[in-house]
Amino acid sequence: QHRLTVSDGLVESTETKVDFVTVTVMPRVIWVSVDGGEDGDGSAENPFNTIQGGINDAVDGDTVLVHPGGYTENIDFTGKAIAVISSSGPDVTIIYGGDMGSVVTFQSGEDQQSLLAGFTITGGDAEQGGGIYCSGSSPRLEYLVVRGNLAFDGGGLYFNNSDPQLKRVVASGNRALESGGGAYLFESAPAFFNTTVAANTGLVGGGIFITNSIETDTVEFINSILWANDNSQVSF
Repeated sequence: QHRLTVSDGLVESTETKVDFVTVTVMPRVIWVSVDGGEDGDGSAENPFNTIQGGINDAVDGDTVLVHPGGYTENIDFTGKAIAVISSSGPDVTIIYGGDMGSVVTFQSGEDQQSLLAGFTITGGDAEQGGGIYCSGSSPRLEYLVVRGNLAFDGGGLYFNNSDPQLKRVVASGNRALESGGGAYLFESAPAFFNTTVAANTGLVGGGIFITNSIETDTVEFINSILWANDNSQVSF
């Protein structure tokens, strides 16, 4: 900001000028590694040692890049439009819930700008959605293995009023004490692309349990497999 004064000797005029500076904030890559320290700052040289630490530091548009290893934690996207992806895929990058609730949670209105990709999700134990719990949110779930999770409903996946998009997801070896060993859908219309739901168990709907009352809630299965699930592949 500066002031400009003009005078012709008789009349003096003063005007304040304001300079505007446009600042563009570029999306960041936030690094996470099992070898990171407690004082990590998310840089490549000093990564965070938890995935949730990376999520907490991120803002919309950022990418949380997770190095191979086993991470014992339960993560929540907290409504952020960010990508949480592994650098090397689900075979070597595992999130273990420690039997302490859903391993991954989306419950703050996340949409297609929120992406989880490249992990094995295991060790979840929750009332709903042992592996992934999704309520009122529609994230993208890609290149995931969801296995060895337990819940009353939705052993592997639980979708409530949600329309997520799943690509290259395997839900296998999950268990529901009641309904939906692989996945439980309530008033939801997910799209399954190249997804396998196999060898899951549940009292009702070992594979997928669907309870939709809205006619527009159309569940899409494209190039996907439902196989060897106990107590039916799909139940309504």
